[in-house]
Amino acid sequence: MAAWLMRFLLLALWLALTSSVALAGERQTLEGQFEYLSHVASSHQLLGIPARRAADYPLSLQWEAEALVSVGRGLHGREHFLAPEAAVAWRALSNRARSEGLALHLVSSFRSVNYQTRLIQQRLDEGRSLERILIGTALPGYSEHHSGCAIDLATPDKPTVRQSFRETEEYAWLQAHADEYGFRESYPLGNDSGLIPEPWHWFFEACER
Repeated sequence: MAAWLMRFLLLALWLALTSSVALAGERQTLEGQFEYLSHVASSHQLLGIPARRAADYPLSLQWEAEALVSVGRGLHGREHFLAPEAAVAWRALSNRARSEGLALHLVSSFRSVNYQTRLIQQRLDEGRSLERILIGTALPGYSEHHSGCAIDLATPDKPTVRQSFRETEEYAWLQAHADEYGFRESYPLGNDSGLIPEPWHWFFEACER
């Protein structure tokens, strides 16, 4: 069988096993999609995730951003990167919050498939079960952070991603104003994503179009 036909059949099989893959953005070519999906599949294999697990996973596949811009350093001193449109929206949102006396700080932004794989491997090494991990951390290839359009936020007095962020003035402000800048809370209370509620996690919706 010709090599190109084999690659096409493998891609078709992977697409059949994954949920709603959009042929959009930078990865419209079959070759680009195949390379990315192969990379995601390899990451799952490295973590010991069964091939059918992706088919049962409630989240949609996310393409990894290729165009990113720096949005400065976050609360813990790490430099953060977002897709250009998301970066503009984030700066506008954070400047508005600051002007109203609120302190929103990034703790996570773009994360590659490789980063997500290392994150899950670290938690496996700590002795946590895969099922426990996956209610709080998306499978490689399925995290909104791959898109460069997701942000995790914290405040100086609550510097890590915790449910207590929901109790802050900043969270109440986000609920009232984040949609004015194109952001939505991805995993609110009662969500059906399979993930725990994440009041700190917000997604720039224009990236879905």
